[in-house]
Amino acid sequence: MIPDTDAGLVEFFLDTDAREIEIEIGRLRPRLNHDFFGHISREIAQIKFAVTRTAVGLPFLVDCRLE
Repeated sequence: MIPDTDAGLVEFFLDTDAREIEIEIGRLRPRLNHDFFGHISREIAQIKFAVTRTAVGLPFLVDCRLE
């Protein structure tokens, strides 16, 4: 079953077998619109922010554990 949401569609593609991905992309091309790619961009931005926050806070955590 094809998900109704952009997040669900991303998960669908991630779960799709590599040999079938080209077929699924072709079949779902109308859903790969500006909103879909905007969703992907927001997800990537959230991941980058989380990684940056973790990397910035890591030295503090290390210092706290050493004392």
